[in-house]
Amino acid sequence: MGTPTTDIIRNVALVGHSGAGKTSLAEAVLFVTGETSRLGSVDEEHSNLDYDEEEIKRRVSVGLSLAPVTHQGTQVTFVDTPGYADFMGEAVAGLSAVETALFVIDAVAGPEVQTERLWDVAADMGIARAFFVNRMDKEHADFDAAMAGLERAFGNRVGAVQIPIGAEHEFKGVVDVIRMQAYVREDGKLEKTAIPDKLASAADDAREKLVELVAEADDELMEKYLEGEELTQEDVERLLELAIEEGAFYPVFCGSAMTFAGVGDLLDEIVSFFPPPTEHPPFATQDGGEQPVDPSGPTSLFVFKTMSDPYVGRINFCKVVAGELEPERQLVNVRSGDKERIAHVYGMRGKETFEVSGAAAGSIAILSKLAGTGTNDTLSADGDVAFTDLPFPNPLYAVAIQAKTRTDEDKLGQGINRIVEVEPTLHIRRDSETHQTVLSGLGEVQIDVALTRLKSKYNVDAETIPLRIPYRETIRSTSQA
Repeated sequence: MGTPTTDIIRNVALVGHSGAGKTSLAEAVLFVTGETSRLGSVDEEHSNLDYDEEEIKRRVSVGLSLAPVTHQGTQVTFVDTPGYADFMGEAVAGLSAVETALFVIDAVAGPEVQTERLWDVAADMGIARAFFVNRMDKEHADFDAAMAGLERAFGNRVGAVQIPIGAEHEFKGVVDVIRMQAYVREDGKLEKTAIPDKLASAADDAREKLVELVAEADDELMEKYLEGEELTQEDVERLLELAIEEGAFYPVFCGSAMTFAGVGDLLDEIVSFFPPPTEHPPFATQDGGEQPVDPSGPTSLFVFKTMSDPYVGRINFCKVVAGELEPERQLVNVRSGDKERIAHVYGMRGKETFEVSGAAAGSIAILSKLAGTGTNDTLSADGDVAFTDLPFPNPLYAVAIQAKTRTDEDKLGQGINRIVEVEPTLHIRRDSETHQTVLSGLGEVQIDVALTRLKSKYNVDAETIPLRIPYRETIRSTSQA
């Protein structure tokens, strides 16, 4: 597999509230592009992306996973992230490695709490944002209500670039407002057709709002538009790309991950209009400087996630910020000053890893068996640049843990430390006053998953016990007055 150049790379994080269908959308993308021969399903427990035992058991994502595809000669890497609040850290990590956040919205429920929380994270990172209203084929699906909810939550820069043809069991395709063309999926085939008469007015209204919003991205064309002069299709498409990149417009797509309607058109628009890595906001460095994505600069990369396997060892997910990452070379871990030999460079699809010839600036690459490199570390050619740490949320929920048996007592410390060192939102400490081992995280589910992995990966059986509070003052006697 050759190394895609930076200009033909797109990185998109699928984010949003739990249950909106992010993983299902990623599975649909893998299937329609031919990357998988069988459609993965979370509900049927054979998902390509939710492969962890805990994900299969709970039927929710607990960690981020990658779904790279090739479409129209462009490498598009989807980063599927958890929507459950306890695993917010995984979503933060995924957002740091992409240029666009695609918020997946349930067509029945509309935008929910976690959507708004992650919107703030993406806004702080300065990356482009878009929406996909999923599950248009479900009972009570309502695109207009979902659009109204998005406009209330995120302002009037939200605009539809697709509108659905039908809803619930009658949903069969979408109208592409950008090109004013309809796409209908019938008998498993995608057909291009004219816009249905009953949707002509709605399509014209959506098109008018689209043109009005994107025209603001260019002063000269905005003046032309205000003077009543019609913008050409070329003008509109160029402005749309610029407006998405600058955050002046938040496009709304729609469809169904289960029927694939709208998925192909979504891929077309990602390739055409979503920003390439060179438009990613510059990465902040620890010395107060900035490093843009630079294909010609000295090689530097940032580790945004680390996995630990008792047999394989550490697996590092890296964003290549500058230069090109190639096998059989040596880089410096800036934090420790140690040199790390990069023997192989990998890509990853779900749990499947595959070797690649290299990774250009802007790519997401996988490195394994690095001695002392983990999340938030910088690897660079000269060791002269260090990127700032990710803004992971602080732990909110603490429990005391203890080994169930004396045999497990000896292994508890080593095992739990291995779990914690790859989970930045988990903290472990020994309370010197209560003599308890205290594990802190973002919620009860995250703690439960950590202890289950402790058992399955390191064969250490631990349980939670009531957390003791070291009171500074207490009532010691009674008196009357």
